[in-house]
Amino acid sequence: MAGRTLCREVFFSLLLMLFGCTDIAEYDNLLEGTISIYGQDMELIRRLEGISEARSIYASSGYILVFTGEGEILKLDSETLELKETVTIGEPGSTGYSIVAESPTEGTLYAIGPLATIYEIKLSTLEVTDAFVPCQAPAMIEASDAYPTYLFVADGFTNSVSVFRGTSNAFVSEWVSTFGAINTLASCQSETTLVACEYGVTALIMDQISGIQVRFPSPDHIDHMEYFPWFDLYI
Repeated sequence: MAGRTLCREVFFSLLLMLFGCTDIAEYDNLLEGTISIYGQDMELIRRLEGISEARSIYASSGYILVFTGEGEILKLDSETLELKETVTIGEPGSTGYSIVAESPTEGTLYAIGPLATIYEIKLSTLEVTDAFVPCQAPAMIEASDAYPTYLFVADGFTNSVSVFRGTSNAFVSEWVSTFGAINTLASCQSETTLVACEYGVTALIMDQISGIQVRFPSPDHIDHMEYFPWFDLYI
């Protein structure tokens, strides 16, 4: 039983990220979202409906964080979906809080809020430790799992990726795409983030001395990309 519970907990986190996020991130006329939790054989375990202004989720062991358009984080128990805590992190907005990235080495989350503001939230307390405007139109974010942490921010206005150093969130460097429009970012190993563009894929590798290094350009067209470290797999 213990093994099954542990396995289920792992799959809860995985499936909430891959499947539950689809439901909760979509924005419709009802302004409500749904969390659906599935077991490892894809049976529906539990469902919570009617979450007002739900935009995105972050799942971890024992709890789920729901980001809303009201500028709030709802902390739910992952077993019962009971609301444990509500924390206000920023201003309400018709856009924002739909993109979240984790910084595992810092124990924080980054969330794109309204007015081009990125909020850094400490996971242990849900306290906002920083709020800054990195560029004109932040559209995607990824954080590296190395130390020091680097935050990669894709700007939808300038079609570029800016890099910021973790903890201080100070600007480090910028890369402007020569492969057409940026479609997605995927943080993989250490200081590396993959960038899928309209006309190809490239790897941006941060070097503390020389800044961004561009590696492995590929002519492949990719609309969406995720990195799965346990398989070394890109999709």
